[in-house]
Amino acid sequence: MSKRLDKARQLLAVGEFDAAAKVCRSTIQLHQDVVQARKLLAVCLYNQSVALSRLPACFPDAVALLREAVALDPAFALALQNLGSLLLMMQQPEEACGLFERWSALAPGNVLALRNLALAQEDAGRLDAASATLLRLAQVDPQQRTGYLLREAMLMPFVAPDDQAIRRARATALDKLRRLQASDDLALTDPLVHAATYFRFSYHGQVNVELNSALASVYARACPDLLWTAPHVGAWRVGEGRVKIGIASRFLRAHSVGSVVRGLFEKLDRRRFEVIAIRLEPSNGDDTARAIDAAADSVIDIPPGPLHAARQTVAALGLDALFFADIGMEPLSYFLAFARLAPLQFTWFGHPDTTGIPALDAYVSWALFEAGDAQAHYTEELVLLPAAGNVCRYLRPPPPAAQPTRAQLGVSDDEHLYCCAQQIFKIQPRMDRLFLAITERDPQAVILLFQPAQDHLRAALMRRLQVLSPALAARVRFVPSMPYERYLRVLQMSDVVLDTVHFNGYNTSMEAFSVGTPVVTLAGRLQRERFGHGLYSAMGFVDLVADSDARYVELACRVASDRDFAAACRQRIDSAADTLFENDAPVAAFEAAVLQLLSNASAQGAEDAAPAGVG
Repeated sequence: MSKRLDKARQLLAVGEFDAAAKVCRSTIQLHQDVVQARKLLAVCLYNQSVALSRLPACFPDAVALLREAVALDPAFALALQNLGSLLLMMQQPEEACGLFERWSALAPGNVLALRNLALAQEDAGRLDAASATLLRLAQVDPQQRTGYLLREAMLMPFVAPDDQAIRRARATALDKLRRLQASDDLALTDPLVHAATYFRFSYHGQVNVELNSALASVYARACPDLLWTAPHVGAWRVGEGRVKIGIASRFLRAHSVGSVVRGLFEKLDRRRFEVIAIRLEPSNGDDTARAIDAAADSVIDIPPGPLHAARQTVAALGLDALFFADIGMEPLSYFLAFARLAPLQFTWFGHPDTTGIPALDAYVSWALFEAGDAQAHYTEELVLLPAAGNVCRYLRPPPPAAQPTRAQLGVSDDEHLYCCAQQIFKIQPRMDRLFLAITERDPQAVILLFQPAQDHLRAALMRRLQVLSPALAARVRFVPSMPYERYLRVLQMSDVVLDTVHFNGYNTSMEAFSVGTPVVTLAGRLQRERFGHGLYSAMGFVDLVADSDARYVELACRVASDRDFAAACRQRIDSAADTLFENDAPVAAFEAAVLQLLSNASAQGAEDAAPAGVG
């Protein structure tokens, strides 16, 4: 090896990666030791990328370095791994799949390579390939076998091609879960590895009690450690001091969850409650995160690490009540909820679906969100807050920005702007048919959607719309994500906001109401299909709540086309919307519900501890 490359190695060893890379490049230019110099340069570039990859803002620079490293040394497994992982975080799963496939080919049977490949395949919507990879993992990593089989059972496309695909996937999932329930061969040491939750199954307008209960029961049997009980729980009785309540979430920031729980941190009565923020992800320091931390009596960060350590951290707080703000959104809160970490554990509509977890005592909802048979939709005790004001204390959004204009969105003055400001995966095939009926009824209709982070989701939706009607597909426009005040401006200038069926928008409707824009909604039977109905009922204005698909289309087209009717709707919303914003009544109702649940838990504990009578 040349003295140049010796020098490059010395620089590399002391962390002078940029200087080492320059030596390697000059060596290659001189056509000396080219093969070795290229491999050494790849190592230099990889090391430079590692520091950059710790900062999301530097991801593109890290990716560029890793692309060059992989080009220099196609068999550089670490570079393939890191490049694929960064692309996955940057919502580019298709390219990540190819990199992880190459890594797996270099290291057949490597568990980490296969895990990453399965994640990328699932994110890219390549579910048949993801299924095969997960089944392979169940063979090569037997200690986690059940976890992989659960993940494989719960594979569900974010954007399904049609209703039949959804029905097949749901039926297949339930069948596989039942087989696992009946199995005596369950093995799982760490449930956080390739964890499965029911998140994607909550968007179909179906009751998930059986499915979610089956999922939870398999996890509990495969990993009994999940059912751990905190030491303080057994001896607990309701006391006379302040109730110590922890509010746990990964999303205590500018997020739909942060928006609905912020009022609890700020307004829960500190004479009766000590309020602890349990962050399942470090604060990102945005305005909502700072406000929550400032309002909380204390803030606990759960660092990345094993589940048992997170459980111990929460248990050490000695909580009276543990409120999970959004079970089902991500794995950590889901698995923490299996343990008994407080005498009272409950959740609500941060992710509006039952958990199926026995250690969850209650599901707190709102009388205006629930139909008469709602208890049948939950494994938890359903607790209804009074039908007044709102379900939470919601901060009124800031004024919208002056831009963009309709012209900047590519919408002319004579077109009618129907905005559906929901995530792509909320747009189910039934919604496609509503879009089609609107465009057939209103020749000036433009359906405005927001560009998802993952391009393949947009492509999947557009394929489905194209199959349904090429004419409809031509009337759909996408706008990119944008700063919040500009997004509010889009809502403000829309003629009408279309609420998604099966899973309504709560935050989106609140945002639309804040700028006076009418929202047309369709009331279903499940809580997540009744957000719009509940909010309009609280305002005393239900004229835009449809009871059928035909009525939904009729109302949407009338709001968009009839200026007098639209103006009357806007006036009614403007005059009534104040009841939805910055209203303290929901916090008082929440307090009362928690105190009653604690009293019930104390009475039940005393009854369980009482000695048996002499017969």
